[in-house]
Amino acid sequence: MTDPTERLSARRMMELSAEAVALLTSPGDDLLIELLTRARLRAQDALIGLQTVDPEQPAAIRTLQNEVRIYLDLLEHLKAVIVEGFEKEREFHESTRDEAREFALDEEELALLGISEQRAPE
Repeated sequence: MTDPTERLSARRMMELSAEAVALLTSPGDDLLIELLTRARLRAQDALIGLQTVDPEQPAAIRTLQNEVRIYLDLLEHLKAVIVEGFEKEREFHESTRDEAREFALDEEELALLGISEQRAPE
């Protein structure tokens, strides 16, 4: 990960992921919790409404389905940001470690220390 643009992008994703986790877990940071709660309540109401909606009213059915979909999409996107941030952080640290190792030790020095150039398979 030597490309500066890739590094900046990875850093931003790590920050977004950390911010999302902090918003979900920190006392006092209620904005995201409030948004999720409102979306969930609307989805619950929509699910109840789907049980009693007139089957001859496709527009009403779609509206109720969309309320549920909005909540599910919100959760899916939030999870994707968190997971991608964790993955970028892992990649970033591995890349930084590998670059530092390559800079610090060349093949001759590795051989002198009895260390193989090959890394263990992941």
